[in-house]
Amino acid sequence: MPKKIAIDWDATELRLVVGRTSASGVTVVDFAVVPLDGSEEEDIAGVLEKTLQDRNLGKLPALVTIGRGKAELRQLQLPPVPEEELPDMIRFQAVRDFAAAGEKAIIDFVNVRHDSEGVEVVAAAIAPDQLANIAKITDATTHPPERIVLRPLAAAALFAKHQPTDGDVVLVDLLADDADIVILRNGKPVFVRSVRLPVNEQARTAALAGEVRRSVMASNTGAVESAARRIVIWGRKADHLDDIQQLSERMGLSVETVDPLDLVTVDDKLAKSDTSHRGRLAPLIGLLDVDEHGSGLLIDFRNPRKRPEPASQRSRYLLYGTAAAAAVLMIGFSVWLSLHRRDQKIAELDRQLAELKPIVAASEVEIARAERVDTFLDGNVIWLEELKRVSETIPPAEDLILNSVDANLPQRRGAELILSGKVTQPRAFDTMLSGLQDEQHRVIGAGINQASSQDRYGWVFNNMRVVIEPEVVRNMRYLKRASPQPTNADEETTAAEPAEVVEQPEAVEQPEAVDDAEANVSEAGRAAPAQAVDQDASDTPSTSSEPQANDAADDDEQENL
Repeated sequence: MPKKIAIDWDATELRLVVGRTSASGVTVVDFAVVPLDGSEEEDIAGVLEKTLQDRNLGKLPALVTIGRGKAELRQLQLPPVPEEELPDMIRFQAVRDFAAAGEKAIIDFVNVRHDSEGVEVVAAAIAPDQLANIAKITDATTHPPERIVLRPLAAAALFAKHQPTDGDVVLVDLLADDADIVILRNGKPVFVRSVRLPVNEQARTAALAGEVRRSVMASNTGAVESAARRIVIWGRKADHLDDIQQLSERMGLSVETVDPLDLVTVDDKLAKSDTSHRGRLAPLIGLLDVDEHGSGLLIDFRNPRKRPEPASQRSRYLLYGTAAAAAVLMIGFSVWLSLHRRDQKIAELDRQLAELKPIVAASEVEIARAERVDTFLDGNVIWLEELKRVSETIPPAEDLILNSVDANLPQRRGAELILSGKVTQPRAFDTMLSGLQDEQHRVIGAGINQASSQDRYGWVFNNMRVVIEPEVVRNMRYLKRASPQPTNADEETTAAEPAEVVEQPEAVEQPEAVDDAEANVSEAGRAAPAQAVDQDASDTPSTSSEPQANDAADDDEQENL
């Protein structure tokens, strides 16, 4: 098995792992973490040369990982294209969207999603001179780098090979001053980020928890159940107790640790090695482990994905030419017969189309009338149910109080609640956010600040909007219509609702009845706001009357009256 060396460095330290690679994986035979003092690239090469000499390591094939900051990384969405055309399409899009990607830039990508709806990839670009500077550091001490890959995704490739990746997995690699955060969704990277952490240990732990929480929110994981989300820190549990506690409290999820040396074979002399830097070696171990067969998660600037070379078509063309010469008469007859049958089919379809046009025109009139009523009712929100939901969702009064709750109908469609109040600690505020946000409610503008007063509720939030989209109001109304019919005692109350008037069979057969029903809805909204309360339209007359008074559709119906 050949020996190879994986190298990584930043401003504070040089990291290297030596291993014997094979088709089954890697056997780690040596590793080192060497402190640096922020020296230039020439000095890093000198430190690398001295480290290899001290460990009696000659020239070895080199694999290099680079940080997220050395390359430009973006998530691109493209229309459906064949697999072989994807590299050219991504290069064309990257030249347009990337700030530093010119015609000579090296571009590679990871396929996140490829289906009939489109293509989603994580693409990265690096300038050729930057790549040359990286390779120059290793030229004097090792062979030219066989791979130069993005560091966070090398660690993700190690995890995906040895651990289950169902749902969302948040991988956190803690370096000396930085942290790499990768979010895998069902084994595909949907978010890659590197953040700078404070030097102070206590501030560093709190900042890491905040950055992980923001990364999870930014990756649009709202559709993923919390039970299907895992947080993994590279390293040993004993080395990251404070990080585990902070992340568990802020995220409300269990946090686990994975020692990268436990995932691969380790030489006997290193098996009992005691070092707190094990987690930082995950990208290097992962790169060595998948080197033989590669990985779909790697972004490799030395071996970027390219359009495959077309196979020779000479023998196929010869066969096609011989077959075409023998079948030309048969093809001519088949074409004539096919065209004749299609002409007959077109004539039949034209006849059917002429018969359906009057029916379609009449249906479009009825659909337009029903849509006008539905559009009017999109502002018909049951405020009591929304307030009940808020009271049941937010934390108890010992942790949170509300100073104000305002109900609003923005642009006469949908609704929103505007909440302001105080909490005893940020964790209660996070609990409130998680409870209020669901498939039917969207939280906007949620911010929290420390209060100037010294009372128990030391944190203040203002103007947090809980938005209910008009589509949600309409779907809830449709579900209510689909529920079982009311009893005889409730028939009079049900008949008074405008939505039920539209659903009567007479409205379909007699268009004039729809106009009368729409006019009655408008008149009822202006003259009797108390009835709007009875119809579960709103909890205040002013809220329900505002959309009715300004609805352009109702103005047209008043003219019909």
